[in-house]
Amino acid sequence: MFDPRHIEVCDAAMAAVLARKSPLERLRIGSALWRTARALIRVQVVQAHQDWHEDAIAAEVALRMSRGSP
Repeated sequence: MFDPRHIEVCDAAMAAVLARKSPLERLRIGSALWRTARALIRVQVVQAHQDWHEDAIAAEVALRMSRGSP
């Protein structure tokens, strides 16, 4: 049953697709998803804080990736 509090829910069709992938393919998919999420968050932080230096941007992105946005 779908629980909207858990965004990591995987339906049966997607589970079947992933089950056919090799461990390396699944790792590559997960890595690509992580990089994409990081890039999207970085764009959001840069747009919201155009005056920040790269170190502050990187720290905020890391915080959001590890604990979620405020």
